[in-house]
Amino acid sequence: MRLDCALSSGAAAVSRDYDDSGTISTQSPALTFSSVAPNGRVPLSSSGSLFAIAYLVAANEGFIMSATPSATVGFFQPQAAGPFSAASISGGYFFGSVPPSIGSKPPTTFVNPAVTSGAFTSPGNGSAQVTLDISRGSTAGTSLLLGETGSVALTVAPTGRVTDSAGDIYYLIGPSSFLMLIPNAAGSSPPVPVISIFQR
Repeated sequence: MRLDCALSSGAAAVSRDYDDSGTISTQSPALTFSSVAPNGRVPLSSSGSLFAIAYLVAANEGFIMSATPSATVGFFQPQAAGPFSAASISGGYFFGSVPPSIGSKPPTTFVNPAVTSGAFTSPGNGSAQVTLDISRGSTAGTSLLLGETGSVALTVAPTGRVTDSAGDIYYLIGPSSFLMLIPNAAGSSPPVPVISIFQR
């Protein structure tokens, strides 16, 4: 999620991608807030309804919790200055999955989603090579796959939002780190998104 916030005017612009039962959607609500509490708590509203609550832990950093039925939570931090391009993803990175949020729809049949860790290398020209280890629910097939390799083509927007040829979505934080959303990882049931963190 990209969050641009102007404390002086009480306004925030949000652009986020979210996975609802395997369907990726993009949302850009206009948010407002009246004040920041002395303890750093900031309620954010959209069209008069509570949208999320942010908890500041430092300048431009904190936690954010959705007030919508998705009940998701995350950490936000400053993004490096753009504009971004394919050259913004250059070099070698390690990555690993973090626990997913499955939203408000309770599962009727649960298959553990795939979680991955591995290495990601790009020469900065919009392509990347990936070597990864995969652990997934056994009903989806072999439960552990080691040393899987592949390649993806990357399309980088000036805002730092990136899509790849496999259908994944990335958000660039800076030259040394970014996030990736994998929709409906490994065809899990119910559909479950997985988020990976990449670090140089």
